[in-house]
Amino acid sequence: MHEELSVCFWHFYSLHGITAAYMASIKDATPSSKDDAAPPLSPSSVIAKYQEAARSAIVDALGLFPCTSHSLTLNSGGEAIVQSFVSEPPKQDSGSLGLEESRKMASSERSASAKPKAELAWLSTLSVIHRSGACEHSLTCWCNPTIGVPHLYVAAGIDGDELLMAFEFRPRAEAGYETRLPDGTYPEPTSREMFMQGSTRKELESLYFTPDAVAWYSTMVDAVGTGERGPLIPKAFAGPLTLNARLPLTDASIGVACEAVQAAAVLWLDWYQSAERLDQRRTMLAFAHDTKVRALSLSAITVRLKARFGDDGEFLAAADAGPMDIADRSTAQNAAASSNFGEGEKDATATDMQILADRGTIPADGNAPSSF
Repeated sequence: MHEELSVCFWHFYSLHGITAAYMASIKDATPSSKDDAAPPLSPSSVIAKYQEAARSAIVDALGLFPCTSHSLTLNSGGEAIVQSFVSEPPKQDSGSLGLEESRKMASSERSASAKPKAELAWLSTLSVIHRSGACEHSLTCWCNPTIGVPHLYVAAGIDGDELLMAFEFRPRAEAGYETRLPDGTYPEPTSREMFMQGSTRKELESLYFTPDAVAWYSTMVDAVGTGERGPLIPKAFAGPLTLNARLPLTDASIGVACEAVQAAAVLWLDWYQSAERLDQRRTMLAFAHDTKVRALSLSAITVRLKARFGDDGEFLAAADAGPMDIADRSTAQNAAASSNFGEGEKDATATDMQILADRGTIPADGNAPSSF
C-alpha cells in the first residue's frame, strides 16, 4: 500500500506544481533514507523531520517571520516545543538595543516592507516527545479573513503501539457538510439557509475541494481503512476533506502518515498561492466564522493534549493556538466587528467558548468531539 500511495502522491505533486526545492527539503526525511554511518531515525524523528520540512516550505514560500518559541519540560516526563510564525516581524523597542542591533532591526524592517505581506494570521508547529515514547507533531495555519483559503491542521504521532494521524482543511463558511448522506449527496434544500449552503459547497468545490483533491483524499481514507475516526471538530466546521485515524505502528503506516503531512502542505500552499482577496462583506463573514472555528479548535486540542500529557497539555494548546484575535483587521473592520457581533463573538476566547457551549455547539463540560 505504501508503494501505491507513493505513486499517487508523486502524481499529485506534479498536478500541483511541486517544486524541486521542496522535494529536496524532504528527501532526507523519508523513512527509506538511511545513513550507513548513523543509526536509523526513530519513528518520532522521522515524523518530526517531515513536519519541519512542511513548515519550512510554507514559511519560505510566504516569507513568514519567527514570532514565539516555547520550550517545556513536561511534569510527567519529556520535552515539548511550540514555535510560531507570523506575516511581519514582531514589534521591538529599539530604545533597549545597542546601536548595531538597532541598525540591524531597521534594515530588517526595510527588507520586510519590500516583500508582499502574507495573508496569514498564525502558523504554529507543536512537537511533544514524552518519556513513555509517545509523541505528537502538528502543523497549523490560520489564514487572515481577507482570503477564503481553508485553514490547515495536520498532525501525526505515536501512542503505544499505534500511529496517530489527522488532517483537516477547515472551510471559511458554513456549508452544511454535516448533512451529507451516506451516498455522498445532500438533502434537497427546503430553506433559504440550505440553498445558501449548497451554493457555498459548489464554490468551495470549484476552488479547493476539486476532483483531484477528493481523489487524493479518497486514497488516504482507503489507506487507513477502519482505523478512521470522527473529525477533531464538528464536521460542519472541519469540511469534507478531514481524516483522524489510529493505525498499527509499522514502517508502512509511518510512511503513509509522513506523506500525508507533506501532501497536505503542498495542497494548502497551492490553494494559498492562487488565492484572491475577498471583498469587505465576505471578509467580515469569514471573520465571524473564524471566531467560532478557532474557539472550537482550541477546545478540542486542549482536551486532547490534557488527556495525553496531563496538565501541561493546557499550556501547550494555548501556545499552539496563539492569540484569538484575527490579525490585520482594518479600522473599518474593527468598527464592524464591534457593531455587528455580540459580546460572545468578539476575540475573548473564554467568552467565545462559553457562548458556543450555551448554543450547544460544544459540550458545556468542554469535552471535544472524537479525536486522537
